Amino acid sequence: MKKPTFISTENGVKNVSRASSVIHEDGFTLALDPSSNVVCFEKDDGESILFERLKNVIKPVSNSSIVLDNGSFIDPTIIAEIFLSPKTGHLLITGLNNKLLCMFKSDDFSNLDELLQELSNNLVAVSEGHAMTAIQWVDFK
Repeated sequence: MKKPTFISTENGVKNVSRASSVIHEDGFTLALDPSSNVVCFEKDDGESILFERLKNVIKPVSNSSIVLDNGSFIDPTIIAEIFLSPKTGHLLITGLNNKLLCMFKSDDFSNLDELLQELSNNLVAVSEGHAMTAIQWVDFK
């Protein structure tokens, strides 16, 4: 049985021991379990503090999580799809819950086609039993 891990939030405490993904974007922090269920969510004022607390107690899944350039990480078991949006041109990662997990904007990344290829190659490799290769985010900016 896994030991419970509680962290303080703006509204009390949350048991985050089941979290396998921690996503920090502009204005929010989100922790998800391996089934894409929300474990913890904060937006606005408390989100940066929550992100730092979560990073201290929840770690990426060794050799398989996608570690983003801001320190967020996504457990690949919760990913449904990674694709370039025909509407916006942004690279999107959606979860098994059909919600957006992460968006890489074309304003921030100069080569989203190559980033999509890099992420795709890594996910296929992980599904074949290989370790996730660290993404060199600066190469795509």
